[in-house]
Amino acid sequence: MYDLRRTCASWLVQARTPIQEVARLLRHADVQVTMNVYAHLMPDQLRGTVEILDRHNLVIDQNDETRKMTLTR
Repeated sequence: MYDLRRTCASWLVQARTPIQEVARLLRHADVQVTMNVYAHLMPDQLRGTVEILDRHNLVIDQNDETRKMTLTR
């Protein structure tokens, strides 16, 4: 039964279903659990996000002092 659950969730993630919806369907209390298990199945989505940043000449810069991620143009 759990193999079918994982297969269904994997197919949904690969079909670009928002991870929040997959988490809700799986009844995960925290979406981070879903991300930890299924994020590796969505490299195209991550690539698309980086391309959006590239189109707008945005760079993610990490400030060593505060260790916070900031967007700079």
